Amino acid sequence: VPTDYTIPGDIKPNLYYPLPITRETRTTTSTTPPPAPDPSTQPCDLDDQGCWTSPNFPEDYNNSQECIISYTFGKIDVIEFDTEPGYDFMRVNGRKYSGTVGPQGVVPVTHIHWISDWSETRKGWKICPFPGGDDDEDDGGDDEDDGGDDEDDGG
Repeated sequence: VPTDYTIPGDIKPNLYYPLPITRETRTTTSTTPPPAPDPSTQPCDLDDQGCWTSPNFPEDYNNSQECIISYTFGKIDVIEFDTEPGYDFMRVNGRKYSGTVGPQGVVPVTHIHWISDWSETRKGWKICPFPGGDDDEDDGGDDEDDGGDDEDDGG
């Protein structure tokens, strides 16, 4: 679909041009992420209480696994968190969590993304919706050092 048009020569008023020439530009944006993948198509598990676990939890997860959890999850209550530090991580709101420090109390505004690399594995994690909902929201920002990694990994 063409998005730019170049018309050679001068544009004169009151002449017919076969291509659309707009007098204004409209920009649209969306702050809502696209839908997350169907839970049944992912290796992470969703239980009857709305809690998610890494694949194979409480046993070690496998290498090269990935899943995406909807941002509509709500405020995160970390029940357990043990991943390979610096390599296997959960990303919430652009911040990476690995090792034994999970996104406790964070309210996702983007999808939650879990990814393990090709080497070492650990027990994994279990997160549940926080009891009582989203009161006292934490967006995962940098108010204090919580062990999260703010660097972008390009993925």
